[in-house]
Amino acid sequence: MLKNYLKIALRNLRAKRVYTALNIIGLSVGMASELLIFLFISYHLSTDRHHRKFARIYRVVTDLHLEDGSVEYYPEAPLPMAQAFRTDYSQIEQTAYLKMNRELTVSVQLPNKSEAARFLELNTTTLVEGELFDILNYNWLAGNPKTELQEPNTAVITQSLAKKYFGSLDSIGRTINLNNVAEAKITGVLADPPKTTNTDIQLFISIATLSFRAK
Repeated sequence: MLKNYLKIALRNLRAKRVYTALNIIGLSVGMASELLIFLFISYHLSTDRHHRKFARIYRVVTDLHLEDGSVEYYPEAPLPMAQAFRTDYSQIEQTAYLKMNRELTVSVQLPNKSEAARFLELNTTTLVEGELFDILNYNWLAGNPKTELQEPNTAVITQSLAKKYFGSLDSIGRTINLNNVAEAKITGVLADPPKTTNTDIQLFISIATLSFRAK
């Protein structure tokens, strides 16, 4: 019985080849579209889920109300707000200030080189309080997350930047120059964050190093 049904179905498909082709193409496009939409949504829903405290982490943002009535949104807040959260809001467990730099020139003096190598870092560097590492989870290859970035002129970099600047992960204790006005000693190295991170930070500079000018 089933064999007869298959023969009839194949005969009808061959008899209406154009109609069959259109149906198969339409079905294939629909299935491919559903798969792409599923992958797209899954990717974005997985953003920053690697942080163990994901459900309890919040970013403070600024709404800038302009004279024309429009509103611009910035993922940032004034520096004193971090301390205000610590002293005035007991329900907040932990707070850390983070300021992204749009661009930063990093100079590295390597042995046996007469001139320093320069690197322009765009949207991957930040001034930050060390408490950030109590909130967000990173895989530490070197350094101590409990004590990092407490001192001025210290920095933590990812393994990609360590290899980019120094050619290897052996970068603890080495010095980088920031915008040619300040220096920072590398005190920690992190594994590269997953691709699903919301902010791709590669260079973390202690907030106490505010004397240098970044953009």
